[in-house]
Amino acid sequence: MRCTLGRLGALTLGIAGLVAIVPTASHAATAGSNVAESVNNTGSDQAIAQQLVGPGVAVSNVQFTGDSQARGTFNFTDPSVLGMSSGVVMGSGNVNEVVGPNTSDSNGTDLGQSGDAALSALAGYDTHDAAVLSFDFVPTTNQVSFQYSFASDEYPEWVNTQFNDVFAFWVTDGSGTTNNCAQVRQVAGDPNAPFVPVAVNDINQSNPVQDPAPTAMRPDLFRPNYYDPAGPSAIDLELDGITKTLTCQAPVTPGVANHMRLAIADSGDGIYDSAVFLKAASLVSKPNPTEDFGLDPSAGTAPLAVSASLDAHDPNGAPLSYSINWGDGSSTGLTSLPDGTDVTGHTYLYAGSYAAILTVSNGTYSSQACDEATVSGAPNPAGPVNQSCDAFAAGGGSGTGGLAVTTSTVPTGTHGHSYSQFLAASGGNAPYKWSLASGSAPLPTGMKLSASGKLGGKPTTPGTWSFTVKVTDKKTATKPHTQNTATRNLTLTIG
Repeated sequence: MRCTLGRLGALTLGIAGLVAIVPTASHAATAGSNVAESVNNTGSDQAIAQQLVGPGVAVSNVQFTGDSQARGTFNFTDPSVLGMSSGVVMGSGNVNEVVGPNTSDSNGTDLGQSGDAALSALAGYDTHDAAVLSFDFVPTTNQVSFQYSFASDEYPEWVNTQFNDVFAFWVTDGSGTTNNCAQVRQVAGDPNAPFVPVAVNDINQSNPVQDPAPTAMRPDLFRPNYYDPAGPSAIDLELDGITKTLTCQAPVTPGVANHMRLAIADSGDGIYDSAVFLKAASLVSKPNPTEDFGLDPSAGTAPLAVSASLDAHDPNGAPLSYSINWGDGSSTGLTSLPDGTDVTGHTYLYAGSYAAILTVSNGTYSSQACDEATVSGAPNPAGPVNQSCDAFAAGGGSGTGGLAVTTSTVPTGTHGHSYSQFLAASGGNAPYKWSLASGSAPLPTGMKLSASGKLGGKPTTPGTWSFTVKVTDKKTATKPHTQNTATRNLTLTIG
């Protein structure tokens, strides 16, 4: 047991240095209390599973194995805490204890539940307190995907040990083939690197207690929230670290029953807890590409050189391309992605908070992801930049200098008939100039976007198109070298 031998000498990472602690066995600390964060584990298993469902998926035969305290729904007022505002939470302890702020680096409840053999195989050690949610579903396309974040109180002092808490999402298609889609490349940007489970030992920023310190694993996908007795916690969450929002994608058989099995467990013992947050209505079946995206480092002093790592997949095996809007007025050109993975670099020259947006396209459909870089140091001569992925997650797009695309939806059109709709923007310095953003998927055949913002033409075929528009404002006499830009992803359906 870690409470008597293995965890004696555990260390907590604080501003003043490393401080020795002696944790207890079952419940080491009470989680934070926060009126802006709520968890409800009183609902039925069916109601909880239904929270996951979005377009193209119907759920049936729902089953849950584990303690009822280990699953529920959550609502967080601030979407930046988890990368999402609401959804389903599953954990290896009482999920009510995930609420922030972080009050201890040894929080957890040993529920006395058994482990899961499949999770033990992934973790490499015996598991305990498994929570397993499974159900059948009928998809409308040959791909299913959803968004999630994995968090744990095993960070950072139990990284690279047997306490390798793990999460998995197995999808079994109509032919009986099973895939675990909760995996990441072991090495960012390397198409030959193996896939590894979403687990403490596979996504982290190393372990400050071990000497020598182990290699950090996929730090571009990790957000530290190490307990600091002086406070406050970096993220308003009880757990000591959390992944960025990840996308799970798996092949399925459309039109027939497929099966899903989501599972999380403690590894090595049943005390310090982990949790997985599953975004509401993000379990969808659609033909868009999927992607994971992360900046490393995500904070520092200007000039700050960052590496952006990305993994993408197209459900039909179509060739992919991508572009990145760095949020500082610059962007990459359209770049092919033949292996579905890449690493590219960028340098932020001035202080600011920048929202970098990745757009991945297969030529017809596209998808986007966002990550932030917080830069201190020399002020930006163009003025302060304060962007957030929160607005992006809410559909607000990205912009500089106060410029924003205010059009959020466009009307449905009819193929063979004329279409006309003007896009709108606010902020910056009018007049505005419009275009498709670099890397955007094309518009429907027969349509174009004019420089004045008119989306028009006569579409020749029915279907649904996702594309990214860009608006640029006018340079001013006081800032002749500064031009603000903003982008937004729009979807147009032609009936």
